[in-house]
Amino acid sequence: MVAEVENIPPRKSNVIRDLVSGKALSKLMAKHRGYLLFLFGLAVAYMALQYYMEKTVHEVRQLEQEVTSLRIEYTIRSSEFMTSIRRSKITRDVKQRKMEKEEPQYPPKRIKMD
Repeated sequence: MVAEVENIPPRKSNVIRDLVSGKALSKLMAKHRGYLLFLFGLAVAYMALQYYMEKTVHEVRQLEQEVTSLRIEYTIRSSEFMTSIRRSKITRDVKQRKMEKEEPQYPPKRIKMD
């Protein structure tokens, strides 16, 4: 009878019981540990790149807004400068400030030296 007991094949584990208890998952994780660590590393790298891209896009948008405002300011200052250097505007400003300067009657002449 002892010989018969030794020849009995071991019982197959119940698949449902292994899934519920977690044995199947632990076996699977032990078998594929390197691959799972690789996938985890990829996930972390993906999250880091996503954060970096969002930060970069935000900075680009801020810089675009700043460039737009600076372009508007340049256009305004340029137009103000162009109107302020007109001869009629300068003459009017001199008269308003009551500076005793007169407009020259003759254009400037070039002096040549030998």
